[in-house]
Amino acid sequence: MSESTALSGAGVEISDYEGDGADWNRFALEQPEARFCHLAQYSRVVEEAYAYRPFNLVARRQGRIVAIWPSCLASSLLLGRRIISQPFSEYGGILAGDLRDPELEDLVEAMRTRGSAARATQIEVHGTLGLRESPARSRFEPANPYGCAILKLDPDPERLRREVFEHQVRKALQKAARNGVQGFEDHTPEILRRHFWPLFLRSMKRLGSPPHPLAYFTGLARHYPAELKIFWASVGDRPAAALLGFAIGKRIQITHIASDERHWDLRVSDLVHWEFIKWGCERGFEEFDFGSVRYEGQQRFKKKWGAEIRDGGYYLAPIEPGRRVTTFRSSSDAFGAASGIWRACVPVWLTPLLGPVIRRHLIR
Repeated sequence: MSESTALSGAGVEISDYEGDGADWNRFALEQPEARFCHLAQYSRVVEEAYAYRPFNLVARRQGRIVAIWPSCLASSLLLGRRIISQPFSEYGGILAGDLRDPELEDLVEAMRTRGSAARATQIEVHGTLGLRESPARSRFEPANPYGCAILKLDPDPERLRREVFEHQVRKALQKAARNGVQGFEDHTPEILRRHFWPLFLRSMKRLGSPPHPLAYFTGLARHYPAELKIFWASVGDRPAAALLGFAIGKRIQITHIASDERHWDLRVSDLVHWEFIKWGCERGFEEFDFGSVRYEGQQRFKKKWGAEIRDGGYYLAPIEPGRRVTTFRSSSDAFGAASGIWRACVPVWLTPLLGPVIRRHLIR
């Protein structure tokens, strides 16, 4: 049964969301900060792939949605039970529309109350918290800071190439062209299974990171049939790099890149980024989000395209006031040592069996 809370004097009712997602998504897409993970179907993708329970709150005024808070309830042997908005994403948080400060506080309290009933210990929000400078923001403490690399697009992609990209990008694209590297877009289930998945496993092994299950990607393709795009760079007739992202509202957001390191010298990764950027410019998108920046190499690669680095991170709040919140940093020494062991000792064929289990409990 869904709980609901009417806020006296405000005419706002907060409840668990139980609709088909249509009204939720209409509201989300009207908000400038909306990402693919704010849409209703993302919680279903995560539930299908990882068995996390959808934990979505909605605020309505006179029956009209005025705020949404997409999240999941995750159970982890390492981190306990916690509410995450959103897992496996650099973004999440509240899309508040015109909600006033006291109403935002009530929304946070409603989430805390539901979390307590579900025996969760804390709330974890990724990216933009969505609480402006309201008093409710003081309940959260920042953690795990990272950057987000954003490129402003232009209707003329060639202007970006000439005036915004650094010389090394132009040089890399020329080299890819000279060597016959071809770019194309294809996000069909067949190419996802036959080519993206093996490249992804290879890339995650190289990075020392456990992979998602294939079901996560097939779920994304099924639930985002129009929004999900995969751009490719092929060498001969063989895909050598892939860039997976979402075209939502006026923004393109990249979530995964996979490549075959044997073709890096042909600049396949540069080519797939250019193809996706060019596609976005020609279709009127305004921003290209390269994804998170967590170490120097990522920053160098993304800044050479003219991207601006914006602040990101996690926001943590205890369910019970006064209790200590816990997290870990993916850049920690312990995590680095574990990545090294994974990279050196786990064969590629074993990674899709062990990786999703580890990811489920890391909630990363």
